[in-house]
Amino acid sequence: MKKIFILFTHIFLLNCLFAFDWPLEEVSPDLYKSDFGQNMSGNISTSLIFNSPDPVKISEDGKILAVIQDYSDDTNFFPSTLGTAVIVAHEDNLLSVYGNIDKEKIYISSENNYSVEKGQHLGECANSGWQSGNSTLEFQIIDIKNSSAINPKVMLPHLDSALPLTISDITLRNKKNEFFSLNERRTFPTGIYKIYRKRNTVAVPYQSSVLVNGIEYDQINYNILVEENGKICVIGKKRKYVAEEVYPNDKLQLIGEVMLSPGKTSLNLIVTDFLNKSRQINYNLTIY
Repeated sequence: MKKIFILFTHIFLLNCLFAFDWPLEEVSPDLYKSDFGQNMSGNISTSLIFNSPDPVKISEDGKILAVIQDYSDDTNFFPSTLGTAVIVAHEDNLLSVYGNIDKEKIYISSENNYSVEKGQHLGECANSGWQSGNSTLEFQIIDIKNSSAINPKVMLPHLDSALPLTISDITLRNKKNEFFSLNERRTFPTGIYKIYRKRNTVAVPYQSSVLVNGIEYDQINYNILVEENGKICVIGKKRKYVAEEVYPNDKLQLIGEVMLSPGKTSLNLIVTDFLNKSRQINYNLTIY
């Protein structure tokens, strides 16, 4: 828990002292194609992906670390699916990554340690990676010291609106990997359960919480993703969760984990966006 607290404190200080700017001229939640932490082919995405034809600009002062045009050595934080990508090094061991760039329309020098400034035009969006359809930008902020990916929205100026979140079709999953819909059943044996909601296809909560009889049991945050044993994880209140736990299939997303003990139980589930607006759903369960 001490390491997790240090990571969150580190991000809070970065947000106060070292603010990035949006990598596009015009930005709104409507431009998001996929949110940070979203399900991406069974993995947890470390990118914020935009649908935009706008030129891409440098998000913060820094130096060119690399321009990747033909990259076949996959890693968790720099997958080859980024296509043509520009990586910029900043202070505090931070990197900004701009993926799916048109390799014929990069406006900056590809020379390592070439200095760039916030707001400087970098290039134009394309479909050089896995993305299809309209031109897209896949944007990342990586903390190489702590082996973590920071949700860009933590570091960027806040917008006045957020993608709408829903909380519905709640499903419990026991240790035998059996799934139970709370629309159909409210009585369960005592035990540990993972709790899922219907996944939004674009939006991801800033955090999700599970309360039992008014006491918070678990909370999952999407301000950073960490790497552990070669896998990307989200951080819960008591432990980390890997992709197959967060997204067991294309339809569900984890809210949290809970220990249900015998008796009448009030289960409160909450999802919260970056504007601190919450959606909540409550259930009365009988546990035997």
